[in-house]
Amino acid sequence: MADSVGGWFKDTLGINSPSRVFTAFGGYTVDGLNQGLDAQRDEPAKRVHDIARRVAQAGAGIAIGTAGMPAMADIPIDRRPAMSASTSAAPAA
Repeated sequence: MADSVGGWFKDTLGINSPSRVFTAFGGYTVDGLNQGLDAQRDEPAKRVHDIARRVAQAGAGIAIGTAGMPAMADIPIDRRPAMSASTSAAPAA
């Protein structure tokens, strides 16, 4: 099958070596890839910037939603030791 494919390319394209044609195709493929990469080289940075902007907006929304709530330093925290069950207490009726 490979021989017949190679023969087809030789006959159809009028060449002695299909590998030379495929070498050129490979070069065109790499050139196309390079052009695509050049055209979109800034896309990853734009995407990260967009994500950071949306996270900042979400954070601002959280801050607005908590406006008017006391600051964490203003919330009293019970720091007394835990109560323990007394064995001498009378059972509940």
